[in-house]
Amino acid sequence: MPAGSFVRAVEDRGRLVAGVSGDRMLFGALDPLTNQLEGFEVDLLRQVSRAIFGDDQHLELRVVTEADAPDLLRQGGVDVVAREITMTCAARARVDFSEEYFHASERVLVARNSPARGIEDLRGKQVCAAAGSLALTTVSAAASHPIPVAAADWNECMVRFQQGEVDAIAADQVTLLGFTQQDPYTRIVGGDLADEHYGLAVAQGHPDLVRFVNGALEQMRSDGRWTALAARWLGRFGPTPTQPAARYSDR
Repeated sequence: MPAGSFVRAVEDRGRLVAGVSGDRMLFGALDPLTNQLEGFEVDLLRQVSRAIFGDDQHLELRVVTEADAPDLLRQGGVDVVAREITMTCAARARVDFSEEYFHASERVLVARNSPARGIEDLRGKQVCAAAGSLALTTVSAAASHPIPVAAADWNECMVRFQQGEVDAIAADQVTLLGFTQQDPYTRIVGGDLADEHYGLAVAQGHPDLVRFVNGALEQMRSDGRWTALAARWLGRFGPTPTQPAARYSDR
């Protein structure tokens, strides 16, 4: 790696420190049988580690929350974060992002015996979403006027849903697919409510790491590794997602 670059500092340290989710099934969650973090985003970070070190044995994973991620990056607690962070203008004011690595859409989860076919059937019903999320904004703006309920995080939404305190959950489809794996008495309904674009977050001031990560993602697009990972984690739910097209900006 080039002398004086941040990627060289990571290489000299001997490990890439990455923040992930610990409770988002399919993307980043702790397997209770192996006590290991696993998921699509974990495997994505393994590929970045391989690009730096030649293998994925130099990857140190730390469970972080989306709210804590910007400060941890700024303070050097982690080098990169992958935990379904949507690339909004507000988020870009605090961190830098790689190219988009996953394109998600917001949908709604209800009980399997619910007559609702989408958010249009949830007038007056309580729909939970994480506080500050785009999904909560979507629920608030829905023409059917559901009642938006803010929770600390998505898991709190699921607890409230299972306890009967709310009627539905609005979130990206990956989060909802994970919930259907936890609770077979649920189903996802309706069409796409809004788009969410995920990027790997990096502290501001490390453009060489952003470019390096983009290069790793581009190689994964070229040789099919991204598609293989998507098929592994999401292929059983329908057609394998496609890797988003790269759109770069340099500054």
